[in-house]
Amino acid sequence: MTQTTTKNLSAIRKASYLKLNDLSHILGIDAANLSRFEDGKPYPKALVGYHILFNLSIQNNIRQVFKQGYKELMHRAFQLLEELQQKSHTIKNNLRIEGVHKIIERLVTLDEAHGK
Repeated sequence: MTQTTTKNLSAIRKASYLKLNDLSHILGIDAANLSRFEDGKPYPKALVGYHILFNLSIQNNIRQVFKQGYKELMHRAFQLLEELQQKSHTIKNNLRIEGVHKIIERLVTLDEAHGK
């Protein structure tokens, strides 16, 4: 969606005479989530759907999706790390902690490579 504003997403859908419920049915997405996407919230499935159905470029917007994905994954990884660190430090638990640390390092590296 090359520089497509959220108003344009709704307008493009409406230009095809589709209601939000129509498009949510076609895409298999809850209408409320599709509405949030049209309002600017990243939603990869909707992004791909609009790309396929309306021939919209997703190149510029995919960065936003990745950025949001990194943030969510990073947040969850840190939550898991915190939970694991509060448990007893068995060999298995320590290995899990080490695994989560590696994931966090990878996410930080990817985030920095994609320009935060």
